[in-house]
Amino acid sequence: MMEESELERELLEAGVSRGDFCFGEIRDGALSIIRANGKWLAITEERGHRVFEESFDDLAALRAFALNITSKKYYGGKKIIY
Repeated sequence: MMEESELERELLEAGVSRGDFCFGEIRDGALSIIRANGKWLAITEERGHRVFEESFDDLAALRAFALNITSKKYYGGKKIIY
């Protein structure tokens, strides 16, 4: 099973800036990755307003999403990482 540290390493190796993601907290302008109620949540906020939230059943599904989204900073035509 993949751990957060493995995902962090993969994101960094893919060239994603540390400022574009975080774990365990919601940080303005970043892809915030949180574990809650048995799910993984990918959340972004801009100026304290939630602009995006997606839930995943497992870390592998979140990994695929996070590696794709952090390189583009857009999802569904909407900018989600600032």
